[in-house]
Amino acid sequence: MGKIEGKIEGKILENILEELRGLKNVTLLGIKKVLTVSDAALLTGLDKYHIRELVFSRKIPYHQSQSGELVCFDKSELEEWMLQQRVETVAPADEEIYQLLSTSICDFGLSERVTNCLKTADIKILADLVPLSRENLMPLRHFGKKSMEELDELLEKHNLSFGMDVAKYYLNRETRPWKERNPFYTFSRY
Repeated sequence: MGKIEGKIEGKILENILEELRGLKNVTLLGIKKVLTVSDAALLTGLDKYHIRELVFSRKIPYHQSQSGELVCFDKSELEEWMLQQRVETVAPADEEIYQLLSTSICDFGLSERVTNCLKTADIKILADLVPLSRENLMPLRHFGKKSMEELDELLEKHNLSFGMDVAKYYLNRETRPWKERNPFYTFSRY
């Protein structure tokens, strides 16, 4: 048992020392202005080989010594480079509209005639409806002026309109229902 315990303690100590080295490097990274390839890898979270590939393809800002042998990075330039590809966040208002657009047509208390017409046309959620125009809906079987008035009321109540571009509310989302189907090629009024 003594040898096994000694090996376990040795491994634990090695792990602790490795963690301390990592903390030391991160601490030093905070005060450095000029970084090595290893420092750049630590800062960016990329491995050293990837950093070298980016340098070779000139996709990352770097500096070379006069002899050309030493590659180094300006920390502030590297941080700027990391922040170049900003991804837009979803604004709270956009999130509310997304939730509204994702709501089933059945949940709005529409008449049975309107609900059935929309279901037949494969319009299941509000995002399927609002990109369409009135002209798209009028040819639907059993859909008339009163049905259109009912939908106008619904959209007005929620500050929406026909012909809306809903794509921006579905950016970076997995589901984009309005792109998957366009029911109006096969339906006719009679």
